[in-house]
Amino acid sequence: MREDMLELLRRAGYEGALGATNALSNMLGRKVYVNVLGLLALLPEDIPEILGGREKHVACVLSRLHGGYEGFTAFICPLRYAVKISLRIIEGLPPVGGIQEDAFRELGNIVLGNFISGIANNIGVKITYDEPLILIDTLGAVLDSVIALISDECEVCYVYYLSFEGIDLKKAKLILIPKVVLHAP
Repeated sequence: MREDMLELLRRAGYEGALGATNALSNMLGRKVYVNVLGLLALLPEDIPEILGGREKHVACVLSRLHGGYEGFTAFICPLRYAVKISLRIIEGLPPVGGIQEDAFRELGNIVLGNFISGIANNIGVKITYDEPLILIDTLGAVLDSVIALISDECEVCYVYYLSFEGIDLKKAKLILIPKVVLHAP
């Protein structure tokens, strides 16, 4: 792993966190802070254990990436935090008909979109992404399904460790799963 690529992704992460901070603050009507605590480059098979084990129940917002960066990105947090933040977002509305999942998907979409923009800006490529899906399962099941789609092409994954202030979501991870190794321009 080249250090210059990690540095570009760090800068992209800070840019993404700033954009997500502004967007979430506007959406929720109160100040929210998204902070990047760290960034790791990992082998795909090492991710589940680093993130707390294959049996941990998580909520994941997942999207396929296209353009100058092919692969997937996933916003993952423990299921109990996803439930809390979803209820906070829909405050005053009854949690029926999938509205709670939609609220968490929107939160994930905001975070993913801002991080993808930061990466595109820092790497100098155009990146588009599909409408995000929400997955609720064990961490192992979520990651296995994604990595199986690109296992022959994925050499390294990048994991952002995120913290949040101002909402009921203390920590989450954003994972970039490229089809090919990213290189700095």
